[in-house]
Amino acid sequence: MKGDAAGNARRRREPLSVRRGADFDDAAIECSFVGGMRYGYTGVANWTHPLVTLDMCESGLELHSTFSFLRFMVPVWQARYDEISAVHWLGRPTPDSASSKGIVMVRGVRFTTTDRDWVIFWCYERNQILDALAERGLKIEPVRKRFSHFSPDA
Repeated sequence: MKGDAAGNARRRREPLSVRRGADFDDAAIECSFVGGMRYGYTGVANWTHPLVTLDMCESGLELHSTFSFLRFMVPVWQARYDEISAVHWLGRPTPDSASSKGIVMVRGVRFTTTDRDWVIFWCYERNQILDALAERGLKIEPVRKRFSHFSPDA
């Protein structure tokens, strides 16, 4: 986990394109993770590791492009923690490790909001992210039915 100390917190950048917006009470990033993202009604929009960064603030989270030159292609997805209705972990229930890294990323976290919008964050540090979300009061569940990348209903 690449977290910023409270005294060295960065300010969030203003996004160029927003897929889903949220108003945060704070602008300081508490921790960040690098990975990929899948979102959309059909689930066909996908960006792989390391193109997306997940930033967690005190009141919400934001997924955005890791690289500034891709900001026009990779939209921003934001949600306050009180807007998130479900958090599911995807992939095998194995611990985070360097041996889990490979060409295909099969571990991730799916966020579903109260307005039925959803996003998947593909990552190598899934368990660290789940721990950070649990500390913020979110209930974490595995996907119990067969998961479809094209229709991941929560």
